[in-house]
Amino acid sequence: MNTGFLMRDGVWARVASGTRSVHRDKRGRPAEIVIDANDELGRSLQSVGTVASRQVFKTYPSMFCWKSLVEWELDGNHCWGEDQDIWHPERWRRYALALEG
Repeated sequence: MNTGFLMRDGVWARVASGTRSVHRDKRGRPAEIVIDANDELGRSLQSVGTVASRQVFKTYPSMFCWKSLVEWELDGNHCWGEDQDIWHPERWRRYALALEG
């Protein structure tokens, strides 16, 4: 992870470290996202998100993005947000072709 924040009990802090794991469907599209991180105050964050819908967002020639609406489970609560799964277009093309066999 390279950016993010956690607001818990009214206290905001930047994410200091963490991982984002993407589980994909058979076509390579994001299906579930798992976040495991710590903020600058030392608080931990574990969240699992299920992708509800997605679209391709390609604003720049060098960027291919799966922009997804995600239902997140965080601290026992359900909330809605997004995920952006960014690729270089040629890298995505090679990955997608490899999935087809």
